Amino acid sequence: MILLPAKLKSRPLLIFGALAITGCAGTPGPTVSPRDVSGASCAPAAVMPAFFQPPANGLPAPAAGEDSEPIAGLSPVALRTADILGIRPLARDILTLAAAEQPLPPAERERFLQLRQLFSESVLLASLEINGAAGQIDCEAIRANHVANSLSEAREQRSQRYEIIAIVGDALVGIAGGVLALGVNETAAAIADIVGGNLAVGFGLAAGNVDEEHAFQDPRNYLHELWEAPPRSSVFPETVWRFLNRPLPEGAPWPTLREELIAEWRDDGFITQEDDEEHKRNDLLFGAGGVYEIEDLRVKAQMLEELKTYVNGMTQQLHGLSREVFGHGG
Repeated sequence: MILLPAKLKSRPLLIFGALAITGCAGTPGPTVSPRDVSGASCAPAAVMPAFFQPPANGLPAPAAGEDSEPIAGLSPVALRTADILGIRPLARDILTLAAAEQPLPPAERERFLQLRQLFSESVLLASLEINGAAGQIDCEAIRANHVANSLSEAREQRSQRYEIIAIVGDALVGIAGGVLALGVNETAAAIADIVGGNLAVGFGLAAGNVDEEHAFQDPRNYLHELWEAPPRSSVFPETVWRFLNRPLPEGAPWPTLREELIAEWRDDGFITQEDDEEHKRNDLLFGAGGVYEIEDLRVKAQMLEELKTYVNGMTQQLHGLSREVFGHGG
């Protein structure tokens, strides 16, 4: 039987341990839904035309026939909502007939009912547009969170692997060091201890600094439209786009709801300054897609959720307008 020196006996152990550690460190990429990445999971929105045609240049302007005269029985908020829908004259005619001496002549009564019907249809169509836009925005936020959750799960799994590797690697090299020490090879044993310590520290640090990134496409970017403010939106319904860009009453902190929302994003740190090292996040948030990290996707989802809240706020204004018009025109 041939007896090998102790340090030669230990080499297979070290080689085996190194190979095992290397094999464990290589992990497959995160499993992410291709439909969530491409945006196919959110059906394209059909942008419906409003009841008026906006001008060729500039942001959506007042509807045809709009005036600045107040209407008895309607609050400033209700008037603003009627202007957004382009139905201020309709509301005025309804309230005028409702205030007339009753009962109305048959012809006037029929016209009154027709006006109420047209008003109801206008509000209903606007409500459908709002719900559709809110649903689309919600879908975009959900798919961003889905991809972020997949990446977060992959990061957690990778981090756990690194922690296990640090423990197992340290133990393997410790065993090798012990074998070398028994073989009276103190120098090799010391080297093994140093290697083992470096492995433990290296993989331990890696466990705490693991991050994941993945491509994420955004062909219908609502945040881009809000940021760039084009004259006509390609993703928002006209009614919703007017709501977001309509000048707010005098004394409001910001000229429009769109600018107010962007200011909130700046205050929250979602939007960085142009000279900031993290300015690349702006390109991701307002672009057509790119390579996102988990935090970028979380921020995008949060911004979309806040945008959805603003859009849904228009529903309350529709309810208020209807209540004021039908309350006086019953």
